[in-house]
Amino acid sequence: MKNNRIGIGIIGCGWIAEKAHISSFLKIDDVYIAAVCDNDVQTINKFKEKFQVKNYYNNPEHLINDDNVNAIVISTPNSTHYTLSEKALLAGKHVLCEKPIAFSSAEVDNLIRILKKTNTIFLPAFVNRFRNDVQCVKDILDKNLIGEIISINAQWIRRAGVPRPGSWFTQKDKAGGGVLMDLGPHIIDIILMYIKFEKLNSAQLYCKYDYDKYPQLNANWYSDNSRDVIFPDVESSVIAELNLNNDLIAKIEVSWLSDIKNDMTFFIINGENGSIEMKTLFGFSTNRLWSVDEVLVKNSTGEIIKKVEFDITRNESIHAFERMAHFFISSIRGNKISALNYIDAYNTTLLIEELYKHQKK
Repeated sequence: MKNNRIGIGIIGCGWIAEKAHISSFLKIDDVYIAAVCDNDVQTINKFKEKFQVKNYYNNPEHLINDDNVNAIVISTPNSTHYTLSEKALLAGKHVLCEKPIAFSSAEVDNLIRILKKTNTIFLPAFVNRFRNDVQCVKDILDKNLIGEIISINAQWIRRAGVPRPGSWFTQKDKAGGGVLMDLGPHIIDIILMYIKFEKLNSAQLYCKYDYDKYPQLNANWYSDNSRDVIFPDVESSVIAELNLNNDLIAKIEVSWLSDIKNDMTFFIINGENGSIEMKTLFGFSTNRLWSVDEVLVKNSTGEIIKKVEFDITRNESIHAFERMAHFFISSIRGNKISALNYIDAYNTTLLIEELYKHQKK
């Protein structure tokens, strides 16, 4: 790194790279976008002009071997995440990889072996860890206000939020799965952070494929120039149950398509001495079910003993991306902070892998 400047390479110049990753890194001192890579010429040209990037490629290996690139953001189709991460780490590059990191825990385990040999930083892009509301709940749990956690119910429900139906997002060979691979990693990661995950005892998964039930499929916040027509072959909704640690029950519901007025994310954490509720909305949808985002703490009788409200006019998702980018750069520069690491990538991948293995027919 010349003069301590860090050059970022972006592999995969889609919506999330353009709207969230690049803008976040550009706000950090001594960090610049050294190169971008995409297989679409029009996309590359747009990024060159918009972000004034000098080095651009249509072959990921060329970007990985660019000496100006110190760290790489991987935001490509899911099926490429593991291979690109492996090549980047072997080349001595630090990596921030979009979820899912891989399709199996064995693949993540291999990445961990490589990063230890190459002394590189590898982080999963579990951006919701960096949200103010999520951190508020963690702070409350750390103060032990509700005692030992007994159970968690977590939901991320969209009314009509299938990302580009028929594209790689909804093809199993390229995406690895449906909504569980898309929204599931974020929800499961937050659960594991809250409970301080130790072990998995059992897993159950129920899937729905409701594409013919709802006429409006597209996520209204996503748009590009593609005209994909392949019918989805992955799940649109799931209900899952995990038995974790010492018989702590985690129930999860994630859906792209649901009979709900608008979109929402909801957690309820039940403890020995009370409960915590978080009403919010992850992601970039503007179709909000809640008029107020809030965290409520209740005692064992149901009385509210603490209430924290959050400004819904503030784009919390963008700010979370900015905090994640700062954390990634801080980790590269040697700061030892335990907010997120490669073990979190392994644990989340393991649990999703086990859920798919235990899908109920």
